[in-house]
Amino acid sequence: MGLTRRLFTKEFKLAAVRRLEQGVSIGEAARALEVNPNVLHRWRKEFRIGPGNAFPGNGQQRWAEGRIGRDRASRTYAFRTFLDHGVRLALGTDWSVAPLNPMLTLYAATTRATLDGKNPNGWFPEQKLTIKEAIEAYTMGSAYAEFQDNKKGSITPGKLADMVLLSDDVLVIDPVKIRDVKVLKTWVGGKLTYDADAASH
Repeated sequence: MGLTRRLFTKEFKLAAVRRLEQGVSIGEAARALEVNPNVLHRWRKEFRIGPGNAFPGNGQQRWAEGRIGRDRASRTYAFRTFLDHGVRLALGTDWSVAPLNPMLTLYAATTRATLDGKNPNGWFPEQKLTIKEAIEAYTMGSAYAEFQDNKKGSITPGKLADMVLLSDDVLVIDPVKIRDVKVLKTWVGGKLTYDADAASH
């Protein structure tokens, strides 16, 4: 993802090292680090932005609870907690350990549902985002995290015209249906690079 705005502090790195020493994989070490409520004020001041793989639904929630317990697992993927404490989010797909489809990331962020169907009301549903918050984190938040918010992240005069046309309005449909939304057209730098109609012929 390139440079990020002070995402990893000394404490974060040391905690990850301790996880690795316990035989946990690098990926698990990074994702298992729960949000400590006692340092949220520092997170806002020092880190400025929260990590954002929004898709615990690919099975990561199962090992998280098994390895660190349900109480601590409740503080992982704590996107609502971050926002409520003034920390910006930068969402992403975390490919290849999570689905690449951005619609599934928005679906996960807004429903907290898991792919195994065991959490239809959401895995720790109190951490759900609204669709507007999820889109903001996926676009402006991610652009901010890589110091590109003056060039992309919003459809604004002077910025890159990177945008998509979707089959449904994700701002108004039931969040459960977001996972089925299709991309009809894609523009990169103002140039049409994908057209579903043309691709189907």
